[in-house]
Amino acid sequence: LLTWSLAWFWFLSRHGGVSWHYFVDGGQLIQDIDSRTGGLHLYGSRPDLQFGPASVVAAAVLLMSAGGRALILAQVGTAAVGGGILLAIRALTINARPQTPKPTIDRTLFVAAIAFIPLWMDLAARFVHIDDMLALGFTVAALLALRREHPMIGALLLALAVDAKPWALPFVALLFFVGRSDRPRALAVYGAAVAVAWVPFLISDPRTLGAAGYRIPVDPSSALFVLGFGGGQTPSWDRVVQIAVGTGLAFLAVRSGRWAAVILVVVLARLVVDPGVHSYYAAGVMVGAALWDVAGASRRRPWVTPPAAPGFF
Repeated sequence: LLTWSLAWFWFLSRHGGVSWHYFVDGGQLIQDIDSRTGGLHLYGSRPDLQFGPASVVAAAVLLMSAGGRALILAQVGTAAVGGGILLAIRALTINARPQTPKPTIDRTLFVAAIAFIPLWMDLAARFVHIDDMLALGFTVAALLALRREHPMIGALLLALAVDAKPWALPFVALLFFVGRSDRPRALAVYGAAVAVAWVPFLISDPRTLGAAGYRIPVDPSSALFVLGFGGGQTPSWDRVVQIAVGTGLAFLAVRSGRWAAVILVVVLARLVVDPGVHSYYAAGVMVGAALWDVAGASRRRPWVTPPAAPGFF
């Protein structure tokens, strides 16, 4: 798997950094605290920066610490998180199905990883979307914490996922894993951590809220276009529907005991009504598919991850 990963990293990084300029802009602007376009005015002046404060801070740290090498460091770090996600899926599976022999789990994970790695490397090495990496990484880590009965850590990690990328909001449904006695505290931790990241921007510049309604042309290849909403800009209701449908499906998955399907259904709900079409979206699908195939299903071979991968190429 390491050899397979390195090969894809090399292949995709040759023309990598497609979206890195957005994070360079965000990382530089957040440091310009005396400007009316930077600091806490970041989202008001640049509504096209569709990622959260945690991603902006991560980009700023990379730029300040690595300078011209920030891009390659971001690529390597994002690629490494993909490996961490696979290890977390293995740990979640052992936790959920302790009676299943570990060699069986490893064989299933190996097949899923073969399909997962190329698409994760597309996110990591070619596009370098550290926001999606953080959102998915924090969510998988939160799921592991919740399964191991660390509700406050899980709540904090879920909040960091939203602070990295707002589309991660529906994952709040995972907090209903928490026992009734601890759930109010977990929700309070979650709400406080989200507020600490976002409220300063909202107070400093009311235009920040307008960034949520930032509209782009509907791509003719998108599912939204096929559903009949093409020929113009993103519908005003689009983002709200994404969050609402994703949250509803996530709650249904948790209530039915199919916790391993939460990431998959939330990401797919996003894609069905997303105006854009980008191959890096597939990374979220593959994280959810691998989690369901390995930890959620009882089959010895993955049946969602391998068939899903070719469609994104």
